[in-house]
Amino acid sequence: MFEVRDAYDLKEMTSFFKEFSYTKRRIFFYFVSSYDDKLQRMWCPDCIKSDSVILKHLDMKCLQFDGLIKLHIKRDNWNDENNKLVYKNLKFPFTKLPTLHKLEINPDGKSKVNYD
Repeated sequence: MFEVRDAYDLKEMTSFFKEFSYTKRRIFFYFVSSYDDKLQRMWCPDCIKSDSVILKHLDMKCLQFDGLIKLHIKRDNWNDENNKLVYKNLKFPFTKLPTLHKLEINPDGKSKVNYD
């Protein structure tokens, strides 16, 4: 059974990752836009489309994994070149939304990111 956590900043993402790394072996990081109150939807059109596809596959249990960390990126953060999560993230690099990364944790505790 998989577990889903919603994170809204780098601190939350790191906290969930640490928690999952003790009990989970296959974790997905799903980077999407945040919900925009003015628009009454996510601010990224591609994220709106991908969200339903990802959720459909989760419901069908096509993806074999233990945990999903869904990180909601605010529009202001996405446009800020000094943002450590978006532009200076070396462990989970991404240049567009949505992005899905698979992380596998070996029994020895070492992790490997799969960018496929």
